[in-house]
Amino acid sequence: MRASRGHGLGAALAIVAILPIATPGAALAQITWTTVAPGVSYAEWSPNVGEPKSPLSVSVVRCEPAQVKLQVIGVYSALRAPMATQSRTYTLLDVWKKFPRMIAAINGGFTATYSLPIPAGLVVQDGKVVTGLNARSSSQSGVFCVGPDGADIIAKASFKNGVFAQAIQSGPIVIERPGKNGIDLIERKSPPYRRSVIGLDQQGRLLLIATGEAHLYDIAGLMLKSEAQGGLGCTAALNLSGGIESGLRVRLPAGERSVGSTDTQQIASAIAILPIAAPLRARHR
Repeated sequence: MRASRGHGLGAALAIVAILPIATPGAALAQITWTTVAPGVSYAEWSPNVGEPKSPLSVSVVRCEPAQVKLQVIGVYSALRAPMATQSRTYTLLDVWKKFPRMIAAINGGFTATYSLPIPAGLVVQDGKVVTGLNARSSSQSGVFCVGPDGADIIAKASFKNGVFAQAIQSGPIVIERPGKNGIDLIERKSPPYRRSVIGLDQQGRLLLIATGEAHLYDIAGLMLKSEAQGGLGCTAALNLSGGIESGLRVRLPAGERSVGSTDTQQIASAIAILPIAAPLRARHR
């Protein structure tokens, strides 16, 4: 979404003759993870969320940050996009094709304009500031960053230049540390959108999440639940650009999987998971 829009498996088993009846509100969805690379796994399922409850498609890439390379990508700088060519669309698939060793990638923060791949907030790639912090934006309240202590999600006021090798500004903060829903219930009164969210769980694992149309309040509730309850056990999470820009791509053992808008919609930035020894070098033709 543009910043100006202000945004911010298994089947359930019912064995009533043997097991106790589930209490109201208990999650029945079971999550099955598929290993796609060392330290990286993927799952998709459809838990019931919201009021009234309805199935929501959820796709998640989960990784151990110490076993992969986490990379923020500014589309313009990484693809050397000709900014004067407004008719060209730079998509997540373009980024994917340029860096063939990617394990997974998700769209990044908000786009300033739909005609050019210009970020509306902070993007730091390999220690270089591609675009500066947007201090005025109330919706872009958080920063996903990778520094000496690993991956983190912080308030934008806590960001300091020169500390982080990778960083991307977006918002709002969906889950506040140490595990609190950061979205007000009133958000349910706004329209639901397809969502892209980045999170950290209780084990320090990073999650790239893409969903169908949903409210952030309900996504936060799902992410806060433990995995045994059909959730993700997150302690921090940040909303990325959603709606028509929401897209996730992952390299599975059976082939590549795309969720959402990966080949049609312009994006200004992306967050990628690469093999730990892989340098970010574009394939030029």
